[in-house]
Amino acid sequence: MVFPALFSSYFGLYAEDLEPFEFGHQSIFVVVGNVIIFGLGILYYKKKISSVLYNGIEKIRTFEITKRIAVVSFFVILGIYIGFTIPELFIDEYTQWGDYTVLV
Repeated sequence: MVFPALFSSYFGLYAEDLEPFEFGHQSIFVVVGNVIIFGLGILYYKKKISSVLYNGIEKIRTFEITKRIAVVSFFVILGIYIGFTIPELFIDEYTQWGDYTVLV
């Protein structure tokens, strides 16, 4: 996300036209998000944040769920994922993609 052309510029087919360290269009969100999270982490570690924020972080750190709830949640999420992706198994690529005959 930060340097999307980095891999393609060294290993890709058309590497001569790419700038490897060009920032991606979502890189600012990743960088700013990491700075905020690390900044809050450092302030939490040094105990220099407000008590409300400190208590909120402490509540998140000490939050635990039972193994049964975790397993049930896992199977619910997996079931929802399978339910939404099962139609992809029945797609006929021969009619979907024009270059399918080249790949076969």
